[in-house]
Amino acid sequence: MSSLSVTNFAAHSTARPVLWSPANIACLVDGTLKGGGEAPAYDVKTITGFCIDTRSLHVGEAFIALKAVRDGHDFISQAYMQKASLIICEALPENFNAGFTHIVVKDSQQALQDIAQSARSRAQTRIAVTGSVGKTSVKALCAYIFAQAGSCHTSQGSFNNHLGVPLSLANLPENTQYGVFELGMNNAGEIAQLSTMVKPHIGIITKIAAAHLAQFASMEDIARAKAEIFLGMSADDENVLPLTAILPADDAYFELLRALALRHGVSVHSFGQAQGANARILSIEHKAGRLFCELDVYGICLALNLQMQGVHSVYNLTSALLAAHIAGIDITALASTLGALKLPPQRGLQHELSWGGCQIRLIDESYNANPESMRAAIALLGQAKLTHAKSRQAIAVLGDMAELGVDELDFHRALAEPLRLHAIDKVLCCGEKMRALYDVLTPDMQAKWCPDSAACEMLLGQMLEDGDIVMIKGSNSVQLHVLASRLISQFSLLECADVL
Repeated sequence: MSSLSVTNFAAHSTARPVLWSPANIACLVDGTLKGGGEAPAYDVKTITGFCIDTRSLHVGEAFIALKAVRDGHDFISQAYMQKASLIICEALPENFNAGFTHIVVKDSQQALQDIAQSARSRAQTRIAVTGSVGKTSVKALCAYIFAQAGSCHTSQGSFNNHLGVPLSLANLPENTQYGVFELGMNNAGEIAQLSTMVKPHIGIITKIAAAHLAQFASMEDIARAKAEIFLGMSADDENVLPLTAILPADDAYFELLRALALRHGVSVHSFGQAQGANARILSIEHKAGRLFCELDVYGICLALNLQMQGVHSVYNLTSALLAAHIAGIDITALASTLGALKLPPQRGLQHELSWGGCQIRLIDESYNANPESMRAAIALLGQAKLTHAKSRQAIAVLGDMAELGVDELDFHRALAEPLRLHAIDKVLCCGEKMRALYDVLTPDMQAKWCPDSAACEMLLGQMLEDGDIVMIKGSNSVQLHVLASRLISQFSLLECADVL
């Protein structure tokens, strides 16, 4: 049993540290090893991991200089000063200490991928999570649950793209029992590439929703793009475990996803409230600031008392528990520990703030947004208003939703209905696209419209009254997550998801 804390499941690795030797790495990446003294020293396993950003570099890690948004070669000297154990690059900067141990490669990004593919087999069971919403939360839940059964490694934060996924694989410790990875996308074909890197044994699709519609002609095309996760689930010598897809039974595209999984030889298991779901949600009740739910996972009945909030959290947890059951983990033994779990940052954690002479409650839902996650966050705000006896009014601070294509303004206007349904009192709209929502709100719901997060902060401070509940959400481009983080760091009294 792991000693992993049950109070926070944001991202954890409980396996042993990564150990590599420079000579081993040079062989993997077809590079030239230089500097560092006599050759025998190169065989000593001294590399504890890999890093591509000097802001998060730890002593003992190898720094890989990638040519991405910024050229990592410009930061080689910084990596050296921060005691990187090795530099992997396409060329050293002029006047750099050529005696320092480094590997010269033709393509740094390809080198990262080569290391990732070599490290992949260190995880005996690999779980990959994709979907339009809930990916990071499901990944974090899986990481917590699997860590209770053995050594588990997962990616940090939302490392889910062409750089984050191979970096997470490269940092797999030796003899890891479970590896949990998140696969994201902006365009068709990207999930296929990431899944091929991971070669998951268990693939979870959380939900199909209107996200990235600017790059897709239809919702069905989004579903097919998410189903690319099955392309990497091939039954070869390395992937000897049964290949399993975990799919949302309540989703409109469930049958399409199911057919695509079966076409690739992947068995299908489902979760949700639908009658035939293999992991079925029987009931959900919000009471006294807690979330009570009953689940039936292949005949195993679980009655859970959670401090997580929102119906979507139950769906996320159910998919993770189903994955654990399929992997052979005794999920009944976990039931008593799940009640202490908290949400990852920016995904529904609630905070008491003392701001401008008022004590308010902030629901931080500020990590990105699409129509589906917006509706879930609005429902969470409405539920918090009902269960928080001291609440005066519920205020939604909503920022633009990005990448929704030609119908983007319609998607914004459509949020008026869930806002009305959940009795949200005031709506503060931020960003050019959110003007479309503001214009269709009833006058009593219209707080203000503002062009950016800086103006939003000023207007919000002016309208607050003691006892208000505020929920903040928007796409990352609007920077409302920066606003939420600043308010929490400066004015927070306590984190209070468990004391509604």
